[in-house]
Amino acid sequence: DGDILVAPRNASINQSMVRSLSSTGALLPAIVYARNGVGRVDNFIETADGRVFAGGSFDYGNSGSYNGLMQIDPEGRQDEASRIKASKSGLVYSFADTEDGGVIAVGVFHTVNAVTMPRLARVTATGKLDPNFQNRYQDGLLTEVKSCGDGTFLIFGSGISYAGRTGLGLLRIAATGEFLNTFTGPNGSSGYTAMAVDLANEQVVTIPSVGFSENNLVRRFTMDGTWVRDESVDQDWRSTVSRVLIDEAGGTVIAGRFTFSGVGAPRGFARLTTTGEIDA
Repeated sequence: DGDILVAPRNASINQSMVRSLSSTGALLPAIVYARNGVGRVDNFIETADGRVFAGGSFDYGNSGSYNGLMQIDPEGRQDEASRIKASKSGLVYSFADTEDGGVIAVGVFHTVNAVTMPRLARVTATGKLDPNFQNRYQDGLLTEVKSCGDGTFLIFGSGISYAGRTGLGLLRIAATGEFLNTFTGPNGSSGYTAMAVDLANEQVVTIPSVGFSENNLVRRFTMDGTWVRDESVDQDWRSTVSRVLIDEAGGTVIAGRFTFSGVGAPRGFARLTTTGEIDA
């Protein structure tokens, strides 16, 4: 309907952390509130029927305590029958849509609706925790989840142990939580600072951690974890890339602090063509 959701930072006592703006800029009713001035919203998504999943470190909504995870209708109302609640002091970092209208969420929480579900959970379209989700998490930090567009999902973080595999930075799971594969480069590296999904080419674009990959800034894999190629060899080991995305033309856009071989000057922002060359 043209409305826009925004998440103001540094909410003071009882200030809203998610508000809705109409397409004309008019401020609509608040959706999520902080309590005692503590909390923030890190991520939210809107489903096809206008409902919103919101996640972060907030602990209070329009109709009660939610501890970092809640679902609301288009008018900002919480349906008590579909209340979602992460563990106390829970923090939800990221969501990804599932094909049936629900979400997979990752963050720092131990239980959801009093059910043990550490760091990773699947919530149905009706706002219910999926008790059949096979959470195989064992250790590590999970910070982001993305859909691969085929009913599977990428889980991103650091030091992850999942389903008996250890020291992972990126892995792919099924919608059921089943482990599918990880992503390891030619030199054995598996640590990454950012990632994106190239749906058109059915590939995963990763940014290897500093010290890995002989300082290649961009590394591509197929969805099943097969290495495709490295792009853009960096000259400075101190360089970092903090953001990566795939644009509408299929190019790779990266942002951070870096230089390129043959270029010689820090850029901080660049686009790579579909063949991996720097777009001058």
